[in-house]
Formats: sequence, C-alpha cells, structure tokens
Amino acid sequence: PTRPTEASGRWSVDPETRMATGPNGAQVELARHQVRLMQVFLAHPGEVITAERLAEQVPDMRLEPAAFR
Repeated sequence: PTRPTEASGRWSVDPETRMATGPNGAQVELARHQVRLMQVFLAHPGEVITAERLAEQVPDMRLEPAAFR
C-alpha cells in the first residue's frame, strides 16, 4: 500500500513516517509540528502565510512574536 504523501515542487512529506524528502532525495525526520508546517506550506505554494494563520493551523507549535519582526 502507498503511504499518504503531500508534495509540491520538489519537496514531499510523509505524515505517517514523519519524513521529508528534499529535491536531491535526502530525507529528514521531522517532529509532528514540523510535519504539520510542511503540510501547510505544501498546500499553499507561493503564498505568504502569516504567523497568526500558522498558529491556527499548527496549534501545538509555539510561535514567538519577536521571531517574526
């Protein structure tokens, strides 16, 4: 069976294994909130996503307001 994978451009992420695959085929293991971030970014390629929207979409991620200034 095929695992669910989300891809955009040359990046893909497998939420089940929490692995992201880059353009050169290198794989990186992600934390749960990082998987969710990748899913948000891959679902909206080329869009600017505000910190507030990310906080709504990835509630278990801590966003420090100073990091976005």
